[in-house]
Amino acid sequence: MNDAGFMQARTTAGQFLQAGEIQSVKPIGSGHIHQTFLVSPVSDKKPKLVLQKFNTYVFRDPDAVMQNLFLITSHIRKKVENSRGEGAGMLVLEPVKTLTGENYFVDAEGSVWRCLLYIPDTVSYDRAPDAAVVYEGGKAFGTFIRLLSDLPAENVKITIPEFHNLDFRLEQFHQAIRDGLKDRREETSSEI
Repeated sequence: MNDAGFMQARTTAGQFLQAGEIQSVKPIGSGHIHQTFLVSPVSDKKPKLVLQKFNTYVFRDPDAVMQNLFLITSHIRKKVENSRGEGAGMLVLEPVKTLTGENYFVDAEGSVWRCLLYIPDTVSYDRAPDAAVVYEGGKAFGTFIRLLSDLPAENVKITIPEFHNLDFRLEQFHQAIRDGLKDRREETSSEI
């Protein structure tokens, strides 16, 4: 990340938190999909924020992604708040609107930015270090799916066409094998 990227993130953080309330903006995570920053406020009474420069190459419809995010997190939060069983006491991701009430911010360069409340004492892995982390991830995903089981699917917008279409993905795989470089096919033949 260059100095211009830091300045862009710091300036953009002022769309979600008053500029005078920002103590620091630092990169966090690997930026595998989005460039991500931790925004620390001056006051200990205000929560830290996660600011993300949205990858519009992967997610071309930020409106749909953000509508889904607000819909899904709101649905889960209501269930968790009213629960004595599964999910009781669970912390739920919380998107933050801009100071003007928008779901996200588009800067002068056309970059899309979103913001979330930071959940303390959490970890994000690009690659699981061991089987225990994989197991806990599976449990968390199962809980996530169960908590969404009564959300009507038609309310969720498609953000990447064909992403979950296994027939389409399998055809893409076969096409990559047919059209791929001979050296690459030979190199990966045991995995194919």
